[in-house]
Amino acid sequence: MRILRLLKVLLALAILLSLPTIPAIAEDNIKVLLNGTELLFDVPPQINNGRTMVPMRKIFESLGAEVEWDGATKTITATREDTVIIMQIDNLSFSVSGKEIPLDVAPQLVDSRTLVPIRAVSEGLGALVRWDIDTRTVIITTTEETTAIYQKGTLTETSFESSYLGIRFTLPKGFTMLTEKQLLSLVESSAGQDSTTNDYVQQASVYEMMASAPTGLPNVILMTEKPFLTNITMDMYINVVKIRLSIQNTMECTIDDEITSVEIAGQSYKKFTAHVVGRDISQDYFIRKQDDLIVAFITTYSSDTKTELDALMKGFSKI
Repeated sequence: MRILRLLKVLLALAILLSLPTIPAIAEDNIKVLLNGTELLFDVPPQINNGRTMVPMRKIFESLGAEVEWDGATKTITATREDTVIIMQIDNLSFSVSGKEIPLDVAPQLVDSRTLVPIRAVSEGLGALVRWDIDTRTVIITTTEETTAIYQKGTLTETSFESSYLGIRFTLPKGFTMLTEKQLLSLVESSAGQDSTTNDYVQQASVYEMMASAPTGLPNVILMTEKPFLTNITMDMYINVVKIRLSIQNTMECTIDDEITSVEIAGQSYKKFTAHVVGRDISQDYFIRKQDDLIVAFITTYSSDTKTELDALMKGFSKI
């Protein structure tokens, strides 16, 4: 039980990666390309809490869906073949063919126009969405060969493998691996929210695996996250995570200024370190971007378990 309590506290710190929020801001000159063709809107795309919002009818019809609006209930119903999407103004969830999916930003009425989050709508209809920061362009692709490229890795009692991330992990002797059920339960209790959905493609954050020594230290978590701001840079993301760590009240932390580049399983990550005040506990954050996702390793250790941590990290290799 002591180990479980320790893991909950340590995981609560790691969960800070998925918590940052950004207030609504106005954005100009954002373009939207659908299969290479620019979509023109009578109301320009807007950024709200890091999500691009666009007029509902234009985006749905451009993706081949028929749209109905119920003014009494403020409900949007879009239908394309067997797919039915239902959204409601100010509702932080929507349904795709009966499956409820959470939203970071709800549909909203702005100057009598209905705006919807373009990523949620497009992915709900099976399209791939990515953000080109250099040209400030939302790029939507509907060709079958590019849809749903993300897949959660496969987790067993002694191994983990993700073809999407190109990472394989073989559990070294003397360590333990959390099962998927244990990890989801731990995330739920640490975050204070339901994280048990299996619709990983739609989740903002996915905890891929966690392995640790029998005592709880050292341990390593691998997670993926959809960035909370579509045009965020790595430096911006790291700075926001640092701010969250500095103001959270789970444990008081100090954070090193230094950011270094480190290779794990053939991929380059940016690394920074946080230290828990008054306790011999440190966390290293290793962060990189892949497509539209943030990929992060979080390792937790004490001064006398660094050697064990090195042995644990040797379990990772490139596929």
